Amino acid sequence: MREPAAGIPALTGLRGIAATWVLLFHIGNQTGRSHPDIGLVLDWIAGGGFLGVDLFFVLSGFVIALNYSGAKAPTDFSSYLAFLQKRLARIYPVHLFVLLIMVAGVGLLHLLSIPVARPWSRDAAGLVESALLLHGWAFPIRTTWNIPSWSVSTEWLAYLLFPLVSVVATRLPTRLTKLMAVAVLLCILPYVVATFFLRGTMAFGLPRIAVEFSLGVLLYSIWSSSPKTSYSGREQWMAVVLTLALGNYFALTVGEQKALMVAPILAGGLIWVLAGGGANSSCLKSSPAQYLGRISYSLYIVHGVWILFAQSLLRHLHWTSSTLHWSVAMTLVFAGSLASAHLLYTRIEEPARRFLSRSRTREPQDAAAPDPGAAVGHPHPGNPVARGPGRVG
Repeated sequence: MREPAAGIPALTGLRGIAATWVLLFHIGNQTGRSHPDIGLVLDWIAGGGFLGVDLFFVLSGFVIALNYSGAKAPTDFSSYLAFLQKRLARIYPVHLFVLLIMVAGVGLLHLLSIPVARPWSRDAAGLVESALLLHGWAFPIRTTWNIPSWSVSTEWLAYLLFPLVSVVATRLPTRLTKLMAVAVLLCILPYVVATFFLRGTMAFGLPRIAVEFSLGVLLYSIWSSSPKTSYSGREQWMAVVLTLALGNYFALTVGEQKALMVAPILAGGLIWVLAGGGANSSCLKSSPAQYLGRISYSLYIVHGVWILFAQSLLRHLHWTSSTLHWSVAMTLVFAGSLASAHLLYTRIEEPARRFLSRSRTREPQDAAAPDPGAAVGHPHPGNPVARGPGRVG
């Protein structure tokens, strides 16, 4: 068996990379509309950043399975409720706080007679669904309020179903049958994408979480019982760079929706390699990388708010055509998102998690706390901040 959950720092660092990839993708989307040349450069840097959400989904399944395997698995109703409380304590406080900021900000823009950029549905029904984490339980997913949080909603659904997924994964009798199950999962997204002609990548949110979270659980089941294969820090860094490069390449050459077909393969392969380094790997082990990983969930949730309000103000002031104004604004979006993520993590996420979790038995230490992710999302029926009216991660 592999080493326990306590020591895979590369997976924590990977969360930070995924969230930053999504952030740069959304900045690039908005930039490309007004400044195509700059947008093209950002496309080659993060044109496949919406795939950061898929990376989060597979990573979430892997880490949840890793941290709740064996005796720690939720096997009865009481342990199941305790498991859900821990998961909800990790994702809900920041989600709700940022949703309230979004509502207040949109209200302020209306009071100031500033048109809200990307005026998708922000009705009362969508607000209630968002507050209850139900807004991602649809096919296709509609765009409403804080768009990136669609993936948090689908992640919550995956948590609700985790015991069932775990039982199926662990009871497959042999390594061969588990590999066959992986092969079946890898065929589902290509089939769905080829069959349903939907707008944007967010529209496919439910099949993405179903396939990729289950894939992560299955990968852990295979990984935990396989002979140990160690990868050096250099090999792991090469895997990270190759995954990002291939993700960008597929998104720019075959299109975002078709790139979803290979997303589980890219994400699963990278997670397998990073997990193989264990606790002693140097990849993504630096303090900045680890901290970026810890604040990745907050970064993913809050960055769409910054982009929305920056875009609204730029349009209101008629500054969208100014390269200088746009560059300054997007730089502030990037820096503001990081600063806000730090504050959310230290003031909301961690204190709320500790408070909401203290009444239950202690949660196993996460090797790489499974954030949605980045959540990582997008604004069309799939991207929170997308280049077109239907693009969201």
